Amino acid sequence: MKKLILIFVLMTMVMVSSVLALEWHATNQVTVAWNDVDKIVDTDEISYIVYSKIVGTDTPILVGETADLRFTITFTDEGKYYIGVATKRIVADGETLESEINWSDVNGESTPDPFGVKFYAKPDQPKNLHRP
Repeated sequence: MKKLILIFVLMTMVMVSSVLALEWHATNQVTVAWNDVDKIVDTDEISYIVYSKIVGTDTPILVGETADLRFTITFTDEGKYYIGVATKRIVADGETLESEINWSDVNGESTPDPFGVKFYAKPDQPKNLHRP
């Protein structure tokens, strides 16, 4: 029984440490990049939709769309964010299909090095420095 408890504790510690392995980048602007997605049919149009999500919420915020394989996001509201990218496919008859969002905090094949972005504005420097 003690062995089972020890194994459970160790497994829990491994799971917690993998969550804590998330790398945070403190910045007001971040550029993210990804690999291209192959067209299913030659006539397909492929683009990528970029999202952000405030940590602790489930609501994706549309940031932009691009045909490029990188996108720069500038933050104006303070907080901690995850970044997400989805593939948009437009087929020959105009129908639009969107993949699931690949989020930056989900460790796995699609995001081998999970990360987040945090932005907090620096305060103004003190004025009128003098000797009292």
